[in-house]
Amino acid sequence: MQLLMTIPGVDYYSALAITSEIGDIHRFSDARKLASYAGLVTSTRKLNNFVRHGHITKEGPDVLRWILVCCAHSAVKRDGKLKRFYSRLAKRVGGNKAIVATARKLLVIIFHMLMSQKPFEERSDDLSYRKLKRMMYKARCDGRKSMVRDERAAGLRVKGVEMLKILVSESSGLSMKRGGILIIFKK
Repeated sequence: MQLLMTIPGVDYYSALAITSEIGDIHRFSDARKLASYAGLVTSTRKLNNFVRHGHITKEGPDVLRWILVCCAHSAVKRDGKLKRFYSRLAKRVGGNKAIVATARKLLVIIFHMLMSQKPFEERSDDLSYRKLKRMMYKARCDGRKSMVRDERAAGLRVKGVEMLKILVSESSGLSMKRGGILIIFKK
């Protein structure tokens, strides 16, 4: 239970209810099976050649679904990955569907934590990693052996280049040059 309490939004009673409803985590081969057990997957109906995805199935224990939705409500109030996921999804599909999707994501996180016996860690470098990835995409360094782009062609400012230079030197296999040439990607 102490392992689950490291997740934002999950407290003592929530962790107790989740562990008692799930039981032995090793009876599920993957996270999708656990989500299906909890009833947090969409229903699928097939008629002739048409496949229609509907609402969640609501199979399995009601208490597990209810407590996960309550935990998801608490988790999206704090800054972090779950809040960003909820905010991004709520703009497209609405708050209620986004909260249920966040509850499913929370259940997948719980599955992997219980299988690996490691506490929840919010990566502080997650945002910088996504920015670095987006910057590389804009510069069209998408995994090719070597790619050289002109600074003006990539549309990047010098300040952004300096920031990218610092991030790249710390974390990945990119090398940078100053002047007219911006990025050389080596894999």
